Amino acid sequence: MRKRHAAERIAVLILATARTALCAYRAATQSITVDEATTYLNYVRDHWANVWTNYDPNNHILYSILAQLSIRAFHISEFSLRLPSVLAGFFFIVGLHRVLEETVSSRAIRWIALLAFGTAPLPLDFSVAARGYGLS
Repeated sequence: MRKRHAAERIAVLILATARTALCAYRAATQSITVDEATTYLNYVRDHWANVWTNYDPNNHILYSILAQLSIRAFHISEFSLRLPSVLAGFFFIVGLHRVLEETVSSRAIRWIALLAFGTAPLPLDFSVAARGYGLS
């Protein structure tokens, strides 16, 4: 029984890695959108205080903090601005599988749900966009 769980978890890690590679490619090649540029200009570009002093629905605080760290580590680019969302997409797949593993007994249903949620257009876009939605 443990061997089957180990094989399934390895398959999930492969799926999560492949999905993350796709999202990383999209993050590096897509143009910056208006919302992403606004987040960068207002909350990420300058001082840490910008994250805390200005409230705006566009300011996703956790994302702004992680984006500042990413940009300071890798310099500004489309990819470095979007890196927190890309990494969150990996953990989305792993976490989704863990939830499904605890709640669904059928392996086939688990994988259908995992593939359906993991490859749906909206979660894929959230795993690329430099916004806080991918972190949630």
